Amino acid sequence: INTRMGMRRSLKEGRWTGGAPIGYKNDRDHLRKPILVPNDKAILVREAFELFATGLYDKEELRRIMSKKGLTLSKSQFPNMLTNVLYIGKITVPEFKGEDAQVVQGLHEPIVSDELFNKVQSLLNRKVNQRKLYEKLNDETPLRALITCS
Repeated sequence: INTRMGMRRSLKEGRWTGGAPIGYKNDRDHLRKPILVPNDKAILVREAFELFATGLYDKEELRRIMSKKGLTLSKSQFPNMLTNVLYIGKITVPEFKGEDAQVVQGLHEPIVSDELFNKVQSLLNRKVNQRKLYEKLNDETPLRALITCS
């Protein structure tokens, strides 16, 4: 319990306690405490966000393009990267023992700007909503989800 509480306290202070995600490496600050530092893949992570924000690529197509450039992520890791607030310099503290989950400002350098991150989230949410609408439509019920009963 003490270990878990210590890790939670570090997260609340803005320190990442796990393995570094792609685009970062684990390092130590001047107090010898853990901190994330951007590595050579940070440029590719930023490029992935910028390309997705154009709206010209879907997640899988962009994942393949970035894989050829050296940013190798699995089909499930790539969308997770696009939704991870760590890349805008924030850390998610999960809920624990009655405390709600929260997002705190991290001590690490962000790779992506807030504006770019929010644009990507907007595009991701729009595509999810469109997919749900198309799943409801079919040849037998062509007006389903388009017309509602009062």
